[in-house]
Amino acid sequence: MENYLNLPLSNKYYQYFYSINDGEIIERNNVTGEVIAKLTNYNSFRDYYQNLNKRIVLPGTLDELFSSTKFLLAKNYIKDKSRIININENINYYLKIIDSDIETKRLKDIIYIFQLFNGLNDEISYQGSDKFEIPIIILVGEYFKALNVNAKWIFKEEINILGEKFFYPELLDSNEEYNLYDEVRKVLYNEKDDKIFNFRYLLSR
Repeated sequence: MENYLNLPLSNKYYQYFYSINDGEIIERNNVTGEVIAKLTNYNSFRDYYQNLNKRIVLPGTLDELFSSTKFLLAKNYIKDKSRIININENINYYLKIIDSDIETKRLKDIIYIFQLFNGLNDEISYQGSDKFEIPIIILVGEYFKALNVNAKWIFKEEINILGEKFFYPELLDSNEEYNLYDEVRKVLYNEKDDKIFNFRYLLSR
C-alpha cells in the first residue's frame, strides 16, 4: 500500500498499516483481504490492540514500536508467577491446557507431539496465544526431557519494558539452556512466515 508503513505486529494472518499522510492505522485480514478496523491514531490503535490481545503491552509511541520487540510481553507470566517458580509441581497443569486427555507417556513420540500441535493451530489463530504460550514451552520441554533424562526444569527472571519483574520456565541440560522461552515466542510472534506457527522448528534442536 502506497504511503503506508507495515507495522511489526503484522503476520501471515493479519496485517497492520500506518498511514504516513494522516496517522491512521488499518487492520486487514490477509486471508480474506477484508479491512477489519481503521483507527485514527496510534493511541487509539494501542487501546484497540491491547484489548484484543491481553498478552501484549505495547510501548507508548509508534517510534518505540518500530525500535523494540520487548513489547511482546505475555502478561500471564506475571499472573502465573507462583506456578512458574514451582514449575515441577505444575507440569501436568500446563500440559492439560494443551489437551485435557494428554497422554504423558507418549511425550517422546514426535508424531504424537505434532498431533497435539495440529489441534492448537486454529485455536491460537483465533484466540491468540495468551492461553497457550506457557503450555507450549512446557510441552516442548517435556518432549526434550523425555529424550534426555538429565534435563531439568528451572525458572528464570527478567524485567519487562514497564520495569516489572516476571519469571519464565526454562529447561537445563548439563548447564546448557534450551532457550525455550525465546524459541517458542519466535514461533508465536515472528512476523516472518518461516517461523510463525512452525512448530516443527521447535522440535528440530
